[in-house]
Amino acid sequence: MENQPLFIATLAAVAVILLLLGRRGIRRRQVMGGSGNPLTPSQGGYYLIVGGYLIGGLMVLLATLVQVQKTYGSGILTAGLVLLLLIAWAIFRLRGKKVSLLSLPQRIPSFRFRRKALKAAPAAPTPSMWPLAAAALVSGARGMDYFQLGGAPPSPRAQALAQRKLRREWEIESEDDFFETLDWLFESGHRTEFHAFIQKVSTLNPEEVRQYREEITLGMYGLDTEQEQEEELHRVEMIRSNKDNVRYISFFAWDYLRLIEICRLGFLAGYIEEDEALARMLSVSQVLQSRYDSWAEMARQFLVAREFWSCVETQKDGAQWERTLDRLAEDEQSPWKIVPFNLPLYQRKDPASGV
Repeated sequence: MENQPLFIATLAAVAVILLLLGRRGIRRRQVMGGSGNPLTPSQGGYYLIVGGYLIGGLMVLLATLVQVQKTYGSGILTAGLVLLLLIAWAIFRLRGKKVSLLSLPQRIPSFRFRRKALKAAPAAPTPSMWPLAAAALVSGARGMDYFQLGGAPPSPRAQALAQRKLRREWEIESEDDFFETLDWLFESGHRTEFHAFIQKVSTLNPEEVRQYREEITLGMYGLDTEQEQEEELHRVEMIRSNKDNVRYISFFAWDYLRLIEICRLGFLAGYIEEDEALARMLSVSQVLQSRYDSWAEMARQFLVAREFWSCVETQKDGAQWERTLDRLAEDEQSPWKIVPFNLPLYQRKDPASGV
C-alpha cells in the first residue's frame, strides 16, 4: 500500500482523539462499564485507558518507523531507536522513577494507587483506618483513594485541586475558614437546624402545612430561587410522610462523615497536619461508632440526610451514590470488609499496670 504510513498516522490520530474524549468522559463519570456503573479511577477503567494509550502510541510509532525506514534506511532506523531508548531511560532515572509500563500515564488518576493502598493495609486494621472506612461512601462516590489520608498521593497538583474543591463546595479560602468549618460541623452542623425544622413541621396541622407550602412558593423565608423552593417543599413532604424514618434519625452521619472528608481534603490542601487530622477524625469516629450498628446503617442514614439536604442534588447523582453503597457492601476488598465496624478505637487502661 503506497499510502500505508499516512493511513496508519490517520488511524493513530483518530485513536488519540477517542482516547482524549474517553479520558474526559471517565473523569466526568459519563463513561459506563459493563456493569452499568460509571468508570472511576478505582475500577478497571484505568487499565482500559492505559491499554488505549499503548495502542495509540504503538500506532504512531509504527507509522514513524515505516516512514523513517523507507526514507533513510535500516541503519538510521536502528540508531534512532537506540537513541530514543537511551533518552527515555535517562529521563526516568533523573526523575527517580523506575521504568514501568504502568508508571507512564502519570497524570491519569490511578487505580494503581488504590491497589497499593489495599496491599499495604495491615493484616490487623488500626484505629486510624476506621474513619477512612467510615468515609468510604464519600470516597467511592468521588473517586478518592480509600486508605490514603488525603484521598490521593500528596503533590502540588493534588494540593491545588483540594484547595479548589474546598473553596468551591465549602467557601473555604484560608486555614482560618477551614478550622471554623470543622468546628461548626463538630458542634452543630446541619443537624441542629434540621432537628428544629422537623420539630416545627411535625407540629403543624394540615391547614397550616397547606399555608406554609403556599408561602414557600411565594418566595417567603428567604427562598428566592425555584431550586430552594423545591428543596424546602421536598423536606416538608419527607417530614409529613416520615420518609425513611427521617423524623427520628440523628444526622450525625451527615455532619461527621463530611467532617472526615474535609479533614482529608484539608490535609491534602496543606491546612492541617496529619496528626491533628487523624485526632479529629478519630474523635468523631467514636461518636459515630456509638450511634450506629454497622457501616450499612450509617451510610444509609447519610444518604437519607443528603436527600433531606438537597433533593435536587440527589436527583442528579443519587443513583451513583447507591451503586457505590452496593459495591462497598459486596466487594471483598471493600474497606467495610477489611475494617470491622466494632474495631476498638482506643486502648483501655490496665488497672494493674496503670497503662
